[in-house]
Amino acid sequence: MNQRTLLNLGLLVLLAGLALIAWYRPGQPPPTVAAKLNLFDAKAIARIDVLRAGKDTVSLVKAGDEWRMMAPLQAPADRFLVDTLLGMTKATSYAQFDAGSVQRGDFRLDAPPLTVRFDDVEIAFGDTETLSGHRYVMAGKTIYLVDDAVFHRLTGGAHTFVSRLLLPPDSRIESLALPGHAIARGADGRWVVTPEQPGISSDDVVALVDEWSHAQAIRISLADSVATDRSVTVRLKGETSPWRFGLLRHESEWLLVRPDLGIQYHFTENQYARLTTLTSGPPHGE
Repeated sequence: MNQRTLLNLGLLVLLAGLALIAWYRPGQPPPTVAAKLNLFDAKAIARIDVLRAGKDTVSLVKAGDEWRMMAPLQAPADRFLVDTLLGMTKATSYAQFDAGSVQRGDFRLDAPPLTVRFDDVEIAFGDTETLSGHRYVMAGKTIYLVDDAVFHRLTGGAHTFVSRLLLPPDSRIESLALPGHAIARGADGRWVVTPEQPGISSDDVVALVDEWSHAQAIRISLADSVATDRSVTVRLKGETSPWRFGLLRHESEWLLVRPDLGIQYHFTENQYARLTTLTSGPPHGE
């Protein structure tokens, strides 16, 4: 074996040693074999609290098959986000070790910036590992190294936890009061349009109602303190209070504003047309 080969081998050993130091940090026990967290039964969880340093705690509560945000806003919760949170119990742990064997401050777990409580199970979020980008989390007396999949999604404004659906899933619309016309379900179950619009069929009305039933905003933001001059009122079966949305044009988008929640739903021009125009024939964009 010549001198150059020995030198290359020496460099490889040095690099491997440095990588191990960066990965595991001095004093940290070697990792165990990758395994699932399995910290709770996702189907049994009824409440999720997201505690964020310097921000309002977000509380999500299960109501039947759906989830609602109870604080700091009261609104339907983003189901995809909730499912992502509940999926943490199946997250892969690439390493795990006793929290008592290390300095928690080395992992930013002495004062975690984010803690998620699933009923009575708490998961604290710390720093990310330098090379892999995986994040250190702590549950009980154990620190785990997992994919950094949800941290940044949970540190935004409370409005980012709200469902982008305009109306609750499976809700039944009884009436829609739109700019220029209204539709309501009669005693016989048929739709009545006011004022009457010649050429409009029951299928056209059903298509408009379906648009509202499944409408999903491209994003949600905090509502500006700008008055809206037009609005839409939706009444749902089984609910005494109507749902009211202010309408506001903003650059290339339309905003459907919920002043009671302090949020606004962003829609494209085409989406807005499908929600506010009662036309004969195929819906807009088809």
